[in-house]
Amino acid sequence: MLSRVRCAEEVKLFYRATLFHNVLINPSEATPTKEARHEFYDFKHDFMSLLCVPTSRKQTIFKDNHFRLEKAKSIEAFQTGLSNVQDGLSFKWMLAVVREEFANVFWTIMDVFDIYNLIESLEGREVKVIWLDAHPQANIDELWRIFFGDILYLPQLRNMVGKSSGKAPSVFAMNLFLRPNRQRSVFARYQTLKSDAHFKFRQTAYNRLSIVPQTRDCAALRVTVIWRRNYISHPGNTKGLIKRKVSNEREVIHTLEQIGDFNITQTTLEKMSVREQIELMSQTDVFFGLHGAGHAMVVFMPPGGVVVEITTPRKRTNRHMKQVATLAGHHHIFQVLKATPSESALDDSYYVSPSVVEEVMRKASFYACDYN
Repeated sequence: MLSRVRCAEEVKLFYRATLFHNVLINPSEATPTKEARHEFYDFKHDFMSLLCVPTSRKQTIFKDNHFRLEKAKSIEAFQTGLSNVQDGLSFKWMLAVVREEFANVFWTIMDVFDIYNLIESLEGREVKVIWLDAHPQANIDELWRIFFGDILYLPQLRNMVGKSSGKAPSVFAMNLFLRPNRQRSVFARYQTLKSDAHFKFRQTAYNRLSIVPQTRDCAALRVTVIWRRNYISHPGNTKGLIKRKVSNEREVIHTLEQIGDFNITQTTLEKMSVREQIELMSQTDVFFGLHGAGHAMVVFMPPGGVVVEITTPRKRTNRHMKQVATLAGHHHIFQVLKATPSESALDDSYYVSPSVVEEVMRKASFYACDYN
């Protein structure tokens, strides 16, 4: 399709991402949608333009329904002068992303990991990330800043007024990527990636947060137990209801204390900053918890750890967390609970029996210290 239209040479595919050259973004041409609490935008024809081959008429060069950004009627190329960039911002390299599940740890880590690897492939080029959505602030936003520094945010641009134009400043990018295709991410497709990719990702976080992991002590394995509790962790969950909770937390901890000399830490990840979560993961040998998006934080555990994922019958076919754990260099233990009619249907809580705890921790101790 692209080869048949003008300006086709300005659009390329690179590392599963679409790359545009000489792009002008006009924030004023984006209007909040009427759905999803106005957290997304409808993009008009002139929201994103290419400054390339002169033509007397506008030409559609890209149309696709995979990303929200590409649900705009079109991205068009037309003759224009650099005078349109006055009162604006200019960057050599940019990456635009519309965050979907903006407060979900798993999907956020997938996006950040894919974008990190894309930027790494550019061999040191500085890339400015821009969020083309209107999501409210969430705890997980900190992860983006750890890896990419300050982020441009479309609502902030729309609220700024240029001195000479009286409009929101335009943004010019010599090179602009759209977020890599999620459907081809290693997190979602159960495919292999060069062995050092996740190690570099983890080490980058350690370096930027000045974290130095300690050597594993098999005489006192560090076990981090993650509890899921009702808590308003982000604006999208106004009722604060959390599914898949453990109904017998005290009994689980008592069992852990009885079966081994473990150094046990109990926590709820949602109440910690991202920095605190990464620091905790760097001090974790065994990650223990009921299935949830927070399991994706195991990418920041030192390699060779063990991830114990206890799940419910309804989630028994979900393999996302096994993929994350395996790619990060950990052993993964998957335990499906036997649900009974007596379990609470109101708060979706589950009983984790002492025998289940003993079984998975026996395996975890073996994998952490005795497995070759």
